[in-house]
Amino acid sequence: MKNLNIQLKNIPSKGLEFHFDRQSKDLNQILKELIEDNDYYISIHIEPTGDSTYKIKGTIKTQLNLLCSRCAYELKYKVHKKFSEKIIIQQKQQRKEKEVRINHYSEQLQQENFTILNNSLFKLPEFIYEMIAVEEPIRPLGSSQCDQNDTCKNLKKINFFSEDKN
Repeated sequence: MKNLNIQLKNIPSKGLEFHFDRQSKDLNQILKELIEDNDYYISIHIEPTGDSTYKIKGTIKTQLNLLCSRCAYELKYKVHKKFSEKIIIQQKQQRKEKEVRINHYSEQLQQENFTILNNSLFKLPEFIYEMIAVEEPIRPLGSSQCDQNDTCKNLKKINFFSEDKN
């Protein structure tokens, strides 16, 4: 499984199945920066749905090592994501003298998630990385209590030690 880049035009009509976990050494290197040494389980199915359209769906389970944005204590943020997207191969269009261009896919794109490619090479590792990366919260919290001033136990510990030194 050295090359995880897929030529979409070569996918059979029944589609392709992929399953990855910590034993997937090639993927380990790519995901290391994001999930570090946490375990992961990824299941993906890709199938053609038309001449230049494909459907990719699956599940990702892993954890991210983060710091609480309130008390700065380490936490494991669980990621359990089910996804379903369309992949559309669309040739780059040259700009013409006309200023107006009609988007042929506008109705489809409003209804579901999509990825537009300008060739049939689909980079699966990059896709997986992005699917996990977008799950990282902007403001991670160790618990629901961390967002309340008086109830964060870690913040109380920090205040106790800082008061002790004064």
